[in-house]
Amino acid sequence: MKVLFFTYPAALQVTGGGTVQLLKTKEYLEKLGVSVKLFDQWKDKISDYDLIHIFSVHSDTLKFLEFVKSINKPVAISTIFWPLDEFAKREKQLKSKEKFKILTKSLIDKYLTALSPTKSILDLADILLPNGIAEREIIIEIFGTKRSKFIVVPNGVDKKFANASSKEFERRYGLKDFVLSVGKLGPRKNQLGLIRALKNEDIPLVFIGDVSDVSYLKLCKKEASKNANIHFLGLLKNESLLMSAYAACKVFALPSWYETPGLSALEAGLTGANVVITEKGATKEYFKNYSWYVDSDNVEDIKEKVLQALNSKKTRKLATHILKNFTWEKVAKKTLEAYKKIT
Repeated sequence: MKVLFFTYPAALQVTGGGTVQLLKTKEYLEKLGVSVKLFDQWKDKISDYDLIHIFSVHSDTLKFLEFVKSINKPVAISTIFWPLDEFAKREKQLKSKEKFKILTKSLIDKYLTALSPTKSILDLADILLPNGIAEREIIIEIFGTKRSKFIVVPNGVDKKFANASSKEFERRYGLKDFVLSVGKLGPRKNQLGLIRALKNEDIPLVFIGDVSDVSYLKLCKKEASKNANIHFLGLLKNESLLMSAYAACKVFALPSWYETPGLSALEAGLTGANVVITEKGATKEYFKNYSWYVDSDNVEDIKEKVLQALNSKKTRKLATHILKNFTWEKVAKKTLEAYKKIT
């Protein structure tokens, strides 16, 4: 089987969960014998492929999808969708232009659905692959998509995270048993809320990840300026060092406005970290009763849950659960099953 992968052009410019999902799905499908190519508009002839897999229902994918369907190629779409209106209304640091853009899109999606590019994308796809049941249900609720069109394909994690050692990170940074947050630094991930929750505590707090909003980074650093225990390490391109950071921390915290489910939280959980994560999105499907859930808009709740996690022993219960249910091997097998339904 020859499969062509496509996503909206800007997706690969900043490292994030969607990019990792695409690349890891490719890697593990190839281990199953599937030929997977990332779309190159200058070289690839779409008619040469058995199936097209699009990642995200971003409006920039619509024209490409319309052409693909005009030549009768089957299309699978990993939806990677969650409505952002609550985030836009409640996140005070979101820029006005971005807030207006999000709320306008939400208005069209929910109340002028016939005009929605997202609705058009969902309708044109042959099969839809959301990361969780919650994602599937909210798409059905908003857009009226037929339930039969979905196969839930969860996100995954590499098994090697289970064997991560803390030594490399400890040697380089001299930190252990700290609170760690990994993700693109920007309003949706709510790093500022985490800083405000812990800035008066004598607890090392470490942020790792690319920057999606420079002004937000400045605001976070200003809020953290009086606490020498708060560290911004940027993007760690050395994967072994990132794995070591997960193993070295006591608590992994991701108080985002939503996660489906947060790949970094799966990685951290597999190393044995205590996970504190947002209650919004598909998180409870993945982390069950093995994690602490927070209201992203409540600084006191974030503080309370992080302190509870810090005062609790690390166990392997979450890691065992993740290893049983959410590896990239399982994701690839489920994805291939979905392909076979439409080819």
